[in-house]
Amino acid sequence: MESRRRQPARSRKVRAEAAYAEVAAGRSRGDASSLSPFAARELPVLPLRGTVLLPNMVVPLYIDRAPAVRSVEAAMAADQALLVVAQRADQTDNPTADDLFAVGTECIVTRMLRMPDGCTSVLVQGVRRARIERWLQFEPHGLVRACAFDDPESVGPQVEALMRGALDYLEACSKLSERLQASARRLPPPPA
Repeated sequence: MESRRRQPARSRKVRAEAAYAEVAAGRSRGDASSLSPFAARELPVLPLRGTVLLPNMVVPLYIDRAPAVRSVEAAMAADQALLVVAQRADQTDNPTADDLFAVGTECIVTRMLRMPDGCTSVLVQGVRRARIERWLQFEPHGLVRACAFDDPESVGPQVEALMRGALDYLEACSKLSERLQASARRLPPPPA
């Protein structure tokens, strides 16, 4: 397997800022200054049970809790931005700040539909990771002040070893399926 050099962290950061600006410009109805790539901003919170949303993922979500629906409605009324945060325990019906992780994903709500069964279907696109700095309100829906942050600039030898091990395991599993083999060939090699 040929090795490829990792791109410098600076170029990843520039690409992330450009991608965020492109997503925000295409879907935002708010003031462009509120979409600054790394400024802290107020965002409604959508707690998720048993799901973690990452940047660049597009995911349909089915929401049945009233505070969560109000968070999505608040996002749609503003600039369509929302902070999606995973719950620590799936069994919690009314999560508080202590029941949620401090890091989530800032998302753009691209579609919202009310279903006949009372649920709300929402299509969200993850844009970037964000850390909750402070809770501003809990009722009628969660609202936080959140600040985006970058991935760590360097990957240590332990993480690189784990990445290589995961890729080796995927290659071994892909030998069991032709479809997986094609997917594995498209993956970039681990950093050298």
